[in-house]
Amino acid sequence: MDCKHYGKIDGMDPYATSKDFAYIPQEREKLIPLDPEVKLVVNSALCLRTEKFGTASIVEGSFKSIITPDTARLLEELRGKTFTLSFISSEYGIELDTLRNFFANLHKQKVICLYE
Repeated sequence: MDCKHYGKIDGMDPYATSKDFAYIPQEREKLIPLDPEVKLVVNSALCLRTEKFGTASIVEGSFKSIITPDTARLLEELRGKTFTLSFISSEYGIELDTLRNFFANLHKQKVICLYE
């Protein structure tokens, strides 16, 4: 039996042995936090769909992530506006380091874009 898998195989078929599996490590891109003064915009192709477990962010028909209702409201407020992370930090009282990492993920998912 040949099988490829990602991650751990704990809890899988008890008759399968480790020699039956070829582990494929996932390569992760190193996330680069955004500059607090870079101008950003919410992607115009972003659609938000509310579910009972959170809000799905969808860009150009492709699912990107589940976000909290607070994040969804923030993205709706920022839609159509140019903003910086410094502005969000001062306006909403959110720590800048947290914003830099969080928005870097949103940028990687194409939920937000650099203003051109």
